[in-house]
Amino acid sequence: MSDLESENPSRNEPLLKEIAQKTDGEYFDSPYLAVSEADAAFFDRFPVRSQQSVLDTTADERTMRVFLYVLCTLLCVEWTLRRLMRLA
Repeated sequence: MSDLESENPSRNEPLLKEIAQKTDGEYFDSPYLAVSEADAAFFDRFPVRSQQSVLDTTADERTMRVFLYVLCTLLCVEWTLRRLMRLA
């Protein structure tokens, strides 16, 4: 098996054009040229199923902020109790 692709990575356009001609096909220089208006009309018949949703993170941020304050308060209370009981 030969390594033609690694030796010459560019497209062999004359060969591709010849294959298209022999098989009654078309050769397009760019993939964007291959889409005609009829193809575009065909794709327009299908509904778009992609969805965009915006998440409301203000509630999550508020919850996390409260959780952080509670955690810090509990740690301070624990540290103060340990100091008062002479455990720290």
